Amino acid sequence: MNPTYYDQIGEGYDRTRTADPQLTERLVAHLNPQEGYNFLDLGSGTGNYTAALKENKLDITGIDPSEEMIRLASKKFPEINWKIGAAEKIPFEDESFDGVVTTLTIHLWESLIKGFREINRVTKENGRLVIFTAMPHQMEHYWLNEYFPEIMSYYMNLMPGYPSLQATLGATGWRLKAVEKYFISEELKDLFLYSGKHRPELYFESGFRSGIFVFSTHHNPEDVQKGLEKLRADMDSGRFEEVQKKYENNQGDYLFLVAEKKSTTDIF
Repeated sequence: MNPTYYDQIGEGYDRTRTADPQLTERLVAHLNPQEGYNFLDLGSGTGNYTAALKENKLDITGIDPSEEMIRLASKKFPEINWKIGAAEKIPFEDESFDGVVTTLTIHLWESLIKGFREINRVTKENGRLVIFTAMPHQMEHYWLNEYFPEIMSYYMNLMPGYPSLQATLGATGWRLKAVEKYFISEELKDLFLYSGKHRPELYFESGFRSGIFVFSTHHNPEDVQKGLEKLRADMDSGRFEEVQKKYENNQGDYLFLVAEKKSTTDIF
């Protein structure tokens, strides 16, 4: 992903992408911080989750490829160390961190293999990598498919599937330790793609859509308009409740994946 895209949407993105307390709590739990540990937030954006993790007593650094995102983060949270950099080229020495967290970013990397290898390089032995992302098999159950099929198809093609992601982690020095399903709640504060699962009215707000990668980069606005018109008609007629039930499932809406850096004594 070209970082200039996020340079362009920085201010609007910051207004909708608030750190959610529940998500932050789970990130902290999966990182399992101990006294003296330090962490890296990879793809930190404007720093909202980085700052929330710091408020939870984590020693943390933020890194993002977008100069504008880092500028905004530095302005809001000058007490945190911020760096410009990408997953494939992290500007830190070997074994600099006890753990790395990345939220809703892996589909934007140029190379998963290079990214996971580079994270492995800057992580200490037995350090943790915590990923928050969505899987294609989960996204197939978003009711958004009913109204924005072209957009959802495009986005699902960007997302690495679970088998390939697990294999890539294993091939780059990581052992997958835990997988936790995440279901969207009505109280969710961070307005990412499926945050309107229980609040369909959000999708009519242009400010909300502009903070979501797949909506703000879609090159056919007619697709969005048609989808919104169909959604409005279904909400007005009451059919939307049927659509919601049609897409109900137990797959989870997103996933937390927790990986551990393999020991040098492990056999790959």
